[in-house]
Amino acid sequence: MSRHIIFIDPIEKLIPKKDSSLLLAHALKKAGQEAYILFKDELHIISGNNTTYEIFDFESSVGSDFYLTHFSLSESKEVSITEEDTIHMRLEPPFDLSYMRSLWMLDFIKQKVKCRIINDPKGILFNNEKITSFYAPNFIDSIIGSSAAKFQSAVNKWREDKVESLILKPVDLFQGIGVEKVSLSLNNNELNSIFVKMVEEYKGPIIAQPFQEQIKDGEIRSIYFAGKLLGAIKKVPKEGSYLANIAQGATFEKYELNEAQSDGCQKICDILGSDIPWVAFDIIGDKVSEVNITCPGLLVEVSKAEKKSLADMIVSCL
Repeated sequence: MSRHIIFIDPIEKLIPKKDSSLLLAHALKKAGQEAYILFKDELHIISGNNTTYEIFDFESSVGSDFYLTHFSLSESKEVSITEEDTIHMRLEPPFDLSYMRSLWMLDFIKQKVKCRIINDPKGILFNNEKITSFYAPNFIDSIIGSSAAKFQSAVNKWREDKVESLILKPVDLFQGIGVEKVSLSLNNNELNSIFVKMVEEYKGPIIAQPFQEQIKDGEIRSIYFAGKLLGAIKKVPKEGSYLANIAQGATFEKYELNEAQSDGCQKICDILGSDIPWVAFDIIGDKVSEVNITCPGLLVEVSKAEKKSLADMIVSCL
């Protein structure tokens, strides 16, 4: 029987009760598959030699609401990865140099032993989660770059379009980290100063886009696997906030995608193809704002809202 190896960050970095990777591991084992945990610090390659890895068995249980009630590691063993194995790439962002090093090593392992990796390392490397949203038919008007002059040009256009506020955010962070809302009532020097400061702080291009007023009514998270919609929720920011991240206090409820939202997600799934089967979309109004492919999350929360295990559905697709 082939093995499923869940490649994750250290347990202490996770919130086990609502961790998507651990719920997937539980579902795989429940379905009778061999499932093991491989930690980031154990990843290594040895040129010209058969490399072995320490993988961990585990015990787990899940409640009726799909939150994990128990997860603990048990015995470990040394194994060699073979072409029969599937590695589930589940490292969480930020997408930094450390993350890229893991992708390079995983791709080497894939090429050497011909195993399957979900999501594919090269697919993750070449598809930025925010830029990929621009492939949707209905995208958010944006500029990404480090040039204050180009930023100012975009600001001038948005002022003509009666835009009142902008969102500035880094290209490669997550969970609302680094997101800043700025008013276009500020003068050009003040706006440019904020933009340049963010470019310096995050060491590269910044995304600027008009603030989407619909975010106050909620942001949609839809989860797809192999081009198939598994479920969706609407995340509603807490009172006085515009951040629709559950980690930042947003609430959630089940949501049915409309035709425009579904078409946008499906278009991007078709472009990403079989290399990136597991995708989670963030949608504001009818516009795709982000395409989560590094470590698509909220599997537990969407399962709870849908009253069905999306992890079981992924296992069926596998």
